[in-house]
Amino acid sequence: METQVTKVDLTELRLREMFPGVNPNDRVVFIGMDPRETMAYMVAKHSIEARSPGVKVFPLYAKALRQAGVYTRPMMVEGTTGQFIDLTENRPHSVEFSFTRFLVPFISRKLGLKKWAMFCDCDFLFRFNVNDLFEKLEQTDYPVALVKHNFKPTVAVKMDGCAQKDYNMKLWTAMMVFNVNHRKLDTLTPDYVNHSTGMALHQFDWLLDDMGYRDVENLIKSLPENYQYIPGHSANSEGTSLYLPVCIIHYTEKAPWFHGDMQVTPFSEEWWDEVEAFKTTIAATPKYTRFWE
Repeated sequence: METQVTKVDLTELRLREMFPGVNPNDRVVFIGMDPRETMAYMVAKHSIEARSPGVKVFPLYAKALRQAGVYTRPMMVEGTTGQFIDLTENRPHSVEFSFTRFLVPFISRKLGLKKWAMFCDCDFLFRFNVNDLFEKLEQTDYPVALVKHNFKPTVAVKMDGCAQKDYNMKLWTAMMVFNVNHRKLDTLTPDYVNHSTGMALHQFDWLLDDMGYRDVENLIKSLPENYQYIPGHSANSEGTSLYLPVCIIHYTEKAPWFHGDMQVTPFSEEWWDEVEAFKTTIAATPKYTRFWE
């Protein structure tokens, strides 16, 4: 009698271990994890979980993705400045999740997700129920949704002295919501993410129409600016130029957890209020302090 051998997908097993308990119809947010900003990650995670029942939040941690064999892009850290250098292009990048964000559709598919999944940087604060945004997007058929900022940096350096770069579509990829099984996302394989240039990834060379041309006008659902409100850049009122309530704050140039002048920014007090709420949560559940859970 011939024995049947079941082929095991080791990548799927490793990813399910990293992101446990995910079910096909879950709504999931992946937050870019940089060990230098662990508290920012924890506060962003708390701000989602406190307002969004049922939404699962996980760190997108480059070291763990390397161990899983999904992320292999070579990099180094300059000893004197702490600047990350991407060795694929020998160019600087500012955070560990500069490229891993584009693996979210692949990871989501391996986890069996059927709908949409969000990525955001760790320097975010959520002020609303993320389920509301997921519900709206589930009624559409775009591959990806995001805020199409027209952002020009006003500072030359970012966190920890890392270089600030200016480029077209800057901050568009800081928060993306992916329709994870859309065929237009098939390009975002580990091989593509690990070997493409940073500009190809961040300027959507992977989002092509049926003729093979990049199409950011018709293939990206444009979200109102209140879904990625940037203090000092977005409208100086409680909302955007459309007077919409601020749903998500992105502390991209200045942040409450920085030092000196870099610490002074609108919505700083609100971030510290979230820190206090987070402390209350971890006092009741100490396990929460482990950032990989």
